Amino acid sequence: MTYKAPTCVLFRPNQKFQSFGYEARDYYKNNPNKEDLTKWFYFEHFKMMLYKEKDELSKDTWLVESINVEGNSAKKMKAVDVFAAVIEFFKGHFLKALQVSHGDCVINQTGGLGDSSSKTKTRKFCNDDVHWVLTVPAILDLKAKQFMRDAAEKAGISTDQLSLALEPEAASIHCRQQPVGVEQTGGYKAIASMKEGDKYIVFDQGGGTTDITVHEVKGPNSVKEIHQACGGHWGGITVNGEFYKFLVRLLGGFVINDVKKHHSDAYFELMYNFEHAKICFKEDTDKTTIRIPVAWLETYKKSTRQELIDVIPQTNFKNQIELKHGKMRINHNPFALFL
Repeated sequence: MTYKAPTCVLFRPNQKFQSFGYEARDYYKNNPNKEDLTKWFYFEHFKMMLYKEKDELSKDTWLVESINVEGNSAKKMKAVDVFAAVIEFFKGHFLKALQVSHGDCVINQTGGLGDSSSKTKTRKFCNDDVHWVLTVPAILDLKAKQFMRDAAEKAGISTDQLSLALEPEAASIHCRQQPVGVEQTGGYKAIASMKEGDKYIVFDQGGGTTDITVHEVKGPNSVKEIHQACGGHWGGITVNGEFYKFLVRLLGGFVINDVKKHHSDAYFELMYNFEHAKICFKEDTDKTTIRIPVAWLETYKKSTRQELIDVIPQTNFKNQIELKHGKMRINHNPFALFL
């Protein structure tokens, strides 16, 4: 568990929103109600589509489901519907939390927010009481930003209620509001103690993209971008993509497709196991261990009529990986290639 929920969302066969984040991932993985999930829609890392499809992105762009089996007709939904559903989920989540923490809001007779008095009345917080801010990577172009506005409008947020903010700017302002105990450490000032006119570089590396921007402090709660943002598709999921390529070389694409088709829970479980190993990577150890779900080993044996443990010594990976008790141990030299 981390402070950042995984970017994944689950839809029912009728394309109605079911869940987001850990709840979506765990439901799809565990299938507690034993439903036919082959008819459901599951999307992971869909935010990267804004960058990959930026030249042709529109309200008519389609988003292909994450667990796409080669050779099968891909399940897909309108991308704007996927984004709108997630925005609407967070909107409802926030309004519910706001209601719990603040109760009724106080309004005056003219309809504006005001202090409690004999001329005021109370009502529930609603969408119209909030000005919403959506953050976007700094390297996105105007088409991607317009796409986000369209998705927000579809989620019930009108144009006059919405502002788009660049992620590095939002992160910058957040960091500047954090208390610091020391004005200067090691010759460098903490960002929170910077004064108007000070300049600094923001290196924002997330799951999908890396944004590099240069900011200048303009006031207590404002910053100015003084150099055009640069960056690219160099986020953490790029490493996961390299691991997937490694699995194709080791097992064969037909084995992976078979696992996707018949054991989707095992497919995602291995991806999550790798994600955990990546996050916990330590240079002071010789090997990294990744647990391989039984379904992978059984599918490999069924497809090739061989045991993976016997095949590995015959491959180019013989001195780099070993398989013991359902766990793959990878020497750090090749594992570092994924990082």
